[in-house]
Amino acid sequence: MKNFKRYLGFAAIIAMLFTSCSKDEQSGIVESEKATLSIGAIVNDIVANRDASRQADADLPACSDDVPAYVRIVLKQGDNEVVGTSGNPYRIDLVSGQIYTKDDPALELDPGMYSLDHLSVYNAGGDIIWIAPRVGSIFEEFVAQALPISIDLRAGVKKYVDVPVLCFDDRDVNEYGYLFFELDTNIALTYCFFANYCNEDGRHFPARYSISIWSGTTSAGVLLYSNEENTVGQHNNGDYFATPLCFAVPDHSNMDTPYLYYEVTLLDWADVYGDVEQTVLSGTITKRMITDNFGDEDDTDYHHLRFGCDDDDGEPPVDSDGDGVPDSIDKCPGTASGVDVDNEGCPVTTPPVCDLADPNADCDEDGILNKCDNSPANPNWATFDCDGDGVLNGVDVCPAVAGTLPNGCVDETDPCANLDPVCSIPQTSTGENCYFVYFDYSNPGDFVPVTSADEFTLENIQNEVFGKVNTSISNGDVLVSIDGSFNTDRVIAYEVEVRPGIDGTMSTTCWESLCNADVTVVVVDDNQPVINLVFDDFDYTYPYYLRVKAIICQTPVGTP
Repeated sequence: MKNFKRYLGFAAIIAMLFTSCSKDEQSGIVESEKATLSIGAIVNDIVANRDASRQADADLPACSDDVPAYVRIVLKQGDNEVVGTSGNPYRIDLVSGQIYTKDDPALELDPGMYSLDHLSVYNAGGDIIWIAPRVGSIFEEFVAQALPISIDLRAGVKKYVDVPVLCFDDRDVNEYGYLFFELDTNIALTYCFFANYCNEDGRHFPARYSISIWSGTTSAGVLLYSNEENTVGQHNNGDYFATPLCFAVPDHSNMDTPYLYYEVTLLDWADVYGDVEQTVLSGTITKRMITDNFGDEDDTDYHHLRFGCDDDDGEPPVDSDGDGVPDSIDKCPGTASGVDVDNEGCPVTTPPVCDLADPNADCDEDGILNKCDNSPANPNWATFDCDGDGVLNGVDVCPAVAGTLPNGCVDETDPCANLDPVCSIPQTSTGENCYFVYFDYSNPGDFVPVTSADEFTLENIQNEVFGKVNTSISNGDVLVSIDGSFNTDRVIAYEVEVRPGIDGTMSTTCWESLCNADVTVVVVDDNQPVINLVFDDFDYTYPYYLRVKAIICQTPVGTP
């Protein structure tokens, strides 16, 4: 119980280790021309950030209880990668029971300025559990300092560097600022593009272009690369050149299933062909295309794209149906000219445009007019519950008004009809030594069923008990009391919701709630009296359902 202070003390000790000097520094004697580096990881206070930004709650990564075993890093000096590479970060084991790295010869470095560009932390099974987000990523705002972190190494020093990290889960790696192959080094196929541009006179030029690649078959997939540009320049003999662009791409189990989508955009090149229309060529990639182009080092070819150019023999490619897709790659070569086609030359069925703003239209053709349809473009509307009354839209006679079972309409005689919304206390920063507490910190919105007079505990994010709740029924009323675990504890805010049971399950239409975001703390003999609440809008019987949230402080926050 209440180990949080000891936890803070442990974190403080670790912080001191990360920032302390070596014995050589303290004595002023330098015994080595080398510097030694050790990396540590500090888990960011994700819950505090969640409280500070409720809107971002759903976007914060979930944590695991796994024990960290090793890290992978990329350390750079200037533009040079000196320890690890972006395609293969360097592994360093952690000191057993600690969160900093073991001594490693790779981290004995020449004095100078370095930057840490990559840090991921793994459990013993090789799964990522923590990661340091990068500058410019979505998660940058949730840490005190995002990567890269500058490191000043001096001769004879053993320097400890602490790195703020976030918990990692199976979400898009781009949200942390990494590309997929930087975190999964087992996938390493290579695919290269080259492009030419032909002007109206038919003259060929090497092209300047940019490429974006997605996982999937459209730009709605996961973005792997965004607007990567090839290198262009001029040789000393006056000739202009353009390089191909090569990418590390993920593997796929099926040779012929398209699983990557690309868009190549032609860019202006003032010194060569001037300004051009921003033409975009797009398509999909299969594993067979990759292996056909890159069988081995002696059998390498590029995916050659041509903006406005004929084939190499001077004749335009054969396009029997005139759909813009050459017969050589057209899977529907008989499609009539003028018909919309996809990248493989097959017809695309374009549904008539429906005005979602037209209240009397039924754009998704699910039998529900737009004005009553909270998802007018989604034909699965019937499986949702638009008004939140527990009756699915498909059987709700009144889908836009919260009602009751069985038909979803309001029963004016129902005491549960037209209730006030559930109250709540602000989920903001609690201040020093004050903590949000719940019945279950991992699910703060959870209700507990109450089947008899009972006592429940309130716990914080560290799973430490900070308070207790007693509840019972008296003459059909629910009585709830809230108190801290110790006399010195102070309850400074609370949010309590009670719902009756109907046929043994929690009511979805009946509730009472009492909240106080600024409790006036009265102290008697150094103890705050128990906070007693009464819920009497309904005639309660067991079981009923209870949810409690509170802010409890460890130190006195008021006077009598």
